[in-house]
Amino acid sequence: MTTLMDPPATSAADAPPRAARAVRPAVNAKLAALAVGIIVLSVAGAAALFSTVSGTSPVVMAAEPLAKGQLIDAGDLTTAAVAADPTVQVVPGSQLQHLVGQRAAVDVPAGALLTPGSLTSDLIPGPGQSLIGVPVTSSQAPLADLPPGTRVRLVQMPEASATGTAASTPAAPVPAIVVSSGFAPDGMRVIDVTVDDSDAAEVTAWAAAGRAAVVVDTAAR
Repeated sequence: MTTLMDPPATSAADAPPRAARAVRPAVNAKLAALAVGIIVLSVAGAAALFSTVSGTSPVVMAAEPLAKGQLIDAGDLTTAAVAADPTVQVVPGSQLQHLVGQRAAVDVPAGALLTPGSLTSDLIPGPGQSLIGVPVTSSQAPLADLPPGTRVRLVQMPEASATGTAASTPAAPVPAIVVSSGFAPDGMRVIDVTVDDSDAAEVTAWAAAGRAAVVVDTAAR
């Protein structure tokens, strides 16, 4: 008589090995927060150290183009960390909030660093003054840059007669203050100055005739 035999028993030694279960360590929330804080402080400290070592400091920069006379709002200015030459006049970034509400004393392109003369709290021209553009050639004004606020004298160049002598006696020099300087579309250099209202008509006539010279000297500073 045939009997069914039970399958042979399997011992524990013969069983296939089980994969080891990974043990996930418990995360301590306080330690994690502490680690994040250390990282943040380390990054801030590294940035400060880099700024100190590299010699950079925040200065005020034009975020948008500024037109002469434009009222400045918060979005027109920003700051940039630069290593400025000690001889270059810049505005510290800490002064940014104090510049809002002032006016541009000159045209400033976007991305340009501001100088102390770039903005003003005064109206241009001020009361009792007139703003005049004086076209000059290389012989009628210094080639050196004339920063805003430079005090100058406007001198009438004599008109030569047919004989080569002066046709008339030049008028007395007129004191003026430089507002800006640049080049007109025709390539002529133009220096914008403010003069007293009483001198405006006379100086405008000189400028229109191309007979106004700009002089900078010790007495005018």
